[in-house]
Amino acid sequence: MRYVAALICLAACGDDSEMGESDKSQTPPMGAAAVQQWLSQGDYKGWNCEPDVHEARSPSPHGFNRICSNDLIANNATAAKTGRRAPLR
Repeated sequence: MRYVAALICLAACGDDSEMGESDKSQTPPMGAAAVQQWLSQGDYKGWNCEPDVHEARSPSPHGFNRICSNDLIANNATAAKTGRRAPLR
């Protein structure tokens, strides 16, 4: 369950009316039943993940973890490193 919470916290939320099908698979929905269905589809398994489990980084209170991000977060993180902002979908 800890990984489920991390997935949901790392996801970029948005208005479903402006999202394509690809975007919907990248963003967890709201509501317990909808989240359970989204998890069972396994779309999050295609997210960009760090290569290995590691100790938590400050200020995280969690123990060892491995962070995975959806495309929007991963693209913006890459853009921040290069100084170029990724376009919003």
